[in-house]
Amino acid sequence: MERFCSGIPVVSLFSTLASSQTSESEPKPRHTPIVEDLVRLLEVRPPVREALGSQLRNAGLAGLENTEAFLDHLDDLVTTPPVVA
Repeated sequence: MERFCSGIPVVSLFSTLASSQTSESEPKPRHTPIVEDLVRLLEVRPPVREALGSQLRNAGLAGLENTEAFLDHLDDLVTTPPVVA
């Protein structure tokens, strides 16, 4: 029994090292998962990205002059809990 238990810390250390190496090699997403889905959609459909950028410029909304500002705003919207008054 002692022999089995002595291997547990080694396995635990190995899994910790493996997970830390995996997280370092993968780039951290800039946006929330749902907004990242939109980013990927805009990447594969350039006309949609261009249309969105054009409409944001035409709308003249303060703070939302470009697509990146809009995506940041969406991140805020999906992570802010609703307030009931």
